[in-house]
Amino acid sequence: GQVVVTTADGERTLEAKTICWTAGVAAAPLGKLLADRSGCSLDRGGRVVVEPDFSIPGHPEIRVVGDLCSYSHTADGKPLPGMAGPAVQMGGWVAQDILASSQGESHKPFLFSDFGSMAVIGPLFAVADLRGFKVSGAMGWLLWGLAHLAFMPDNENRLTLLTKWLWMIAARQRSALVIGEG
Repeated sequence: GQVVVTTADGERTLEAKTICWTAGVAAAPLGKLLADRSGCSLDRGGRVVVEPDFSIPGHPEIRVVGDLCSYSHTADGKPLPGMAGPAVQMGGWVAQDILASSQGESHKPFLFSDFGSMAVIGPLFAVADLRGFKVSGAMGWLLWGLAHLAFMPDNENRLTLLTKWLWMIAARQRSALVIGEG
């Protein structure tokens, strides 16, 4: 397979033997499979315990990020939550680390920045706490939507998603609350 890394200098394609992606509210079975095959540890939630560079002990070629990993190399020693914010930052850091390593360079240590939390509560109603700035209701939902649009990979996806959301809101479809396909 291939992983495409986009930097200020352009895109670079990296070859990868295996690329896995998982999502959900519980650790994916892939974690147990990885532990059984590699001997790595799982936390009590079934997430893979990783090194500071998101590799598993003894296997620097295997990186685990997002809600499948248990990353506790933080100031307080507590694992980062399995949420989108940490996952996006982990993925970006690992991509940059792999790129730096492939060029024989070192990379700065991972440092998580907590920008806050958001949650959709109902139709056109969400809550947000962004570093002490708290908002709820329609304004919270608008902020939630803008944040999700900002993290879309390209403008075409942003425009497509925004158009779908606006149509679903106008048609009063409940699936307007969903990020993915409606």
